[in-house]
Amino acid sequence: MSDFEEIEERLFKVLKTNKVKEVANILGVREGTYSNWRARKKIPYEEIISICEINKFDMRYIFHGEKVEMKAPEIKYREEIHKMIDDLDDKKLEIYYYLIKAERLKENL
Repeated sequence: MSDFEEIEERLFKVLKTNKVKEVANILGVREGTYSNWRARKKIPYEEIISICEINKFDMRYIFHGEKVEMKAPEIKYREEIHKMIDDLDDKKLEIYYYLIKAERLKENL
């Protein structure tokens, strides 16, 4: 399989189609133009990069087949909550106190 075919396969997958006409339309070219690229195995880098940016597609996946797992940052919740509490004025502290107390009461129902 050529680079073009591999990229095209991943592009079809993220665009959720297998129709050349739809892909050409999304890339902003005529179907004939896309068919020429396909026949010559010319990768339309600019057009693909543009739709990746617009649709927030992972370019590493499209161009290289690499899937990058997004790892959520590790949050130390107690520390973060304590920092937030330290920044609150007395009135807001009172409000949050009653909100938390109400949530805990609901849990016991």
